[in-house]
Amino acid sequence: MKDERTGENKSAAKRTPAAVSSVGLPPKDLFAGGGQMGALMRSMDWSKTKLGPVNGWPKSVRTMLGVILGSRFPMLLWWGPELVHLYNDAYRPILRDKHPASLAAPAAEVWAEVWDVAGPMARSVQEGGPATWTEDLQLFIKSGDMAEETYFTFSYSPVPGDDGGIGGLLNTVQETTAKVQSERQIRMLHDLAARAAEAKSEDEAYHIAAEVLSANELDLPFVLLYVLNEEADGERLVATSGWKEYEGRAWPFDEVIRTAHEVVLAGATTRKLIVERRPWMSLDVLAARWRAADAAGASIGALSGRAAVTSTVAGATITIDHGAPSKRGREIWGVLVPFGQVWRTGANQATQFTTDRALIFGTGTGALAVPAGAYTLFSIPERAGGLLIINRQTGQAGTAYDASRDLGRVPLEARPLPVAVEVFSIAVTPDGDGGALRLQWDRTELVARFTVATQGE
Repeated sequence: MKDERTGENKSAAKRTPAAVSSVGLPPKDLFAGGGQMGALMRSMDWSKTKLGPVNGWPKSVRTMLGVILGSRFPMLLWWGPELVHLYNDAYRPILRDKHPASLAAPAAEVWAEVWDVAGPMARSVQEGGPATWTEDLQLFIKSGDMAEETYFTFSYSPVPGDDGGIGGLLNTVQETTAKVQSERQIRMLHDLAARAAEAKSEDEAYHIAAEVLSANELDLPFVLLYVLNEEADGERLVATSGWKEYEGRAWPFDEVIRTAHEVVLAGATTRKLIVERRPWMSLDVLAARWRAADAAGASIGALSGRAAVTSTVAGATITIDHGAPSKRGREIWGVLVPFGQVWRTGANQATQFTTDRALIFGTGTGALAVPAGAYTLFSIPERAGGLLIINRQTGQAGTAYDASRDLGRVPLEARPLPVAVEVFSIAVTPDGDGGALRLQWDRTELVARFTVATQGE
């Protein structure tokens, strides 16, 4: 039977997505560009996959695939009832060693180990439900012979087919594993520093340390805390957690102490034993110092230092007080500091920004007027720059971000640095008739330019 408006055969249009007549780019141009995934797709014999020959693909698949291959953000297209995989270069690392077998494979097979979680969410959208949004979801995905702890923020959105129904799903995703694990470890170290002040004796300090560490069993499944004696020629077990049947089994401390090198023990699991020689200090004395510092309201531990800079530019005095984390060999942009997510623009506590003159960030219709006063700076880094968020949480000391307090957002321009910067810094420098905030870390500089408003503006 034919549709009176289009002349198309209705029964043919309803058979399968592959049965819909092809339109759009010719097969040889469909995968043009697209980096390594585009090249892989060009070399693939699609007639042997569930999608069938490329010249039979629906227009909707061709359109979405062009969007995905042209994007630098991780994107996955699930198509058809079995949610067959089509994805771009940016998505490929998320698959670990599932790639390239995952290309054109059904989702339930590729993600079998987490499909009990992801499957119901995908099916709800397939069946006409609203798009999903999930933030920092913990998933243990298979990587080689291991189950790897990972975290993702992602959304499943419906993609219409040529027949007007739901032909597939678009999965936009950002892996947040490094962020979540780093924040978890920072909380543990903060708790360790904070609770150390509670210790009234050396033995109590040991048990408090083991108790705090045991709360992070994802990173530390068990803790055995040994101390060396004053002569540094022997050791004793002072605290344990997480190993209920531990009976004080022998470890080769003698060898480690004698050689001052780590020893790797092979067995059911591989264990690494490291002992560091330190000048002897009584923990009773140390605990007393921490209690005194706590009573005085002083810091008893810091995860990263802080830095403050005051500059006068075009008559405006600007002060920025921010956390100053170190690189320490880590990959920064897109990993430690994820792209597309709100960042505190430093470490530990939020970044404070004050100006005694009104400033204007940006130009034209996108310009943002910032009255004289105190603000908190957040940012959303991206590979090409991102956004600087000027927020009214004046004096806010923590890390929580409240978008309702935004004064506004201004573009950041990314510029390469010739030499890697070890410690994150923010500088205020003259720039033409105004100035610029320059965020520098690793080999990238993020720049936000401003002018100083004239009196009365």
